[in-house]
Amino acid sequence: MSNSGSNEIDRSRQFFGASGQEHLQATTVGIVGIGGVGTHVVQQLALLRIGGLVLVVTGRQTIPTGDELAFLEAPFGGGVLRVLHFPE
Repeated sequence: MSNSGSNEIDRSRQFFGASGQEHLQATTVGIVGIGGVGTHVVQQLALLRIGGLVLVVTGRQTIPTGDELAFLEAPFGGGVLRVLHFPE
């Protein structure tokens, strides 16, 4: 893990406490719609080291590619990521 990643976890543990950080890492969150706001929510949850993300793409939204989700790679190490698509 990079030094900056270690610093982020340290800051998170200082804010939430060790048990709070463990709770975040054991939690899976579902996001319906990953457009403008949803993408920012996903990014912030990844930075908190949430344990799992389920991204739901609806309607005409396109399924995100690896490039579009590249921001998850560094902060989201070890988490579970699922992308579900429900077309119109």
